[in-house]
Amino acid sequence: MKESTQYLYENDAQVNSKEVKPVFLVRGYLLYTACFYIAFLLFRLGSERFSSMFISDLLIFSIIAFIIIIPIRFFQHAYTRFFIEDHKISYENSFINYSKKDIKYENIKEVMIKRNFLKRLFGIGDIQLITNIALNNAGIKLLNIKDPMEVYKLIQEKIAQHQK
Repeated sequence: MKESTQYLYENDAQVNSKEVKPVFLVRGYLLYTACFYIAFLLFRLGSERFSSMFISDLLIFSIIAFIIIIPIRFFQHAYTRFFIEDHKISYENSFINYSKKDIKYENIKEVMIKRNFLKRLFGIGDIQLITNIALNNAGIKLLNIKDPMEVYKLIQEKIAQHQK
């Protein structure tokens, strides 16, 4: 888990903060692309104009994937930060628009961890913090976190400390 300990100052008090950065895996996107190619190949096998159509469609998809999609996803990951602090968890994204969200541990109702096959293979996962189920934008999703079980346990400990 790539994390750094910082000391922030809020209201003249020193606050311990751990930064958790999402992981960007080109290998994961390459595996998704390979799966798409295989599915596309199987779909085109029954076509009479298989060779010429397949090569042109494959070339167009490759250009879109490697020139547009992967760099955008890379910068989305690069400009996203999560801070696990003493009294709250903060989410910050400054890729195109700036957004920041803070959730106090007292307000967290549920913590979920999700890891599909590829994420388990690469040692990453997603953690979702749910605060109020009635609202659409409630909670924070920590996407593509390295060592998600370690972060999950840390968040659970902080929640338990604040519920006493």
